[in-house]
Amino acid sequence: MRSLLPFAVFCSVALAACLPVQQKQNLPTIPPAEVLQKTAEASQNLTSAQFTVQGEFALKQDDMGASGTLRMNGTLHDAGDQLQFSLDTNADVESDNNAFSLSGAFDVAVLSTQEVYLRVNTLSTEPSSALFDPGVINTIADTWWIIPQEDSPSTETVITPDPRLLQAQAQVISVTRDYGVVSANGYEAHYYATRLDKQKLVAYLSALAAERGEPFDSIEIAQKLEDVSATGEIWIDTQTYHVHRLRWDAKALPIDRGMVDLEVQIDFRNHNSAPAISSPEDPKVFSPAFLYALPLQSL
Repeated sequence: MRSLLPFAVFCSVALAACLPVQQKQNLPTIPPAEVLQKTAEASQNLTSAQFTVQGEFALKQDDMGASGTLRMNGTLHDAGDQLQFSLDTNADVESDNNAFSLSGAFDVAVLSTQEVYLRVNTLSTEPSSALFDPGVINTIADTWWIIPQEDSPSTETVITPDPRLLQAQAQVISVTRDYGVVSANGYEAHYYATRLDKQKLVAYLSALAAERGEPFDSIEIAQKLEDVSATGEIWIDTQTYHVHRLRWDAKALPIDRGMVDLEVQIDFRNHNSAPAISSPEDPKVFSPAFLYALPLQSL
């Protein structure tokens, strides 16, 4: 389940209906490089935002494969260091010659690298799967669990970008086409076709790791990104230079012990005025020892 989280945060979304856009005429043009620079500067001062994500994914991890849809609605604070969202997903899963459909709804709160919370609201399969026994699910559902730090993904084992990339896209992309300034649902935005610049991404992640005092092997990360391809679109506000919308079609994104293909759309709103993120009340510490206390039949 945790393996879904990183690429879900990269979103991370979206095959949602496109906003109606209308080309604006006779407006002064700004070189895309200058717009991206202003966007990067604006992102450094972005304290909060709300976002919605919609997308499709197909992942392969060890002997398990899954494909499906996901929807997220959340809030980020402190340049993405704090993140809270609700996630709904439906997927077709194949594992060890066992095939089933999975449906689940979760809440996630990331208060820091040491404070990661998860609540399972619903989780079911059709037909029933031994991987998700109803007895176990009912026992852990509707409770906030704090994930111990040693069980959290690290830069050394998970290569997916930091949540800060949700609003720092300007630092890791290259513009492949400039569509000009468009009007979309009441705001004016620079509209570009883009691609992921893997060299910029490695440099960004390296600087981020250095800032946090974390180890980072840029050569290893670059090698793991060799097969990645990602193209997309971005809408940037002409006044504030905040990102309003992102679309990505990414192939072979590395995750822990596997990779994932992802088509996503992310919409942002309430820049610098998003509601506060608070710690969940009465969380329990999740530990494998907890599962050992369940009846043997459930395990």
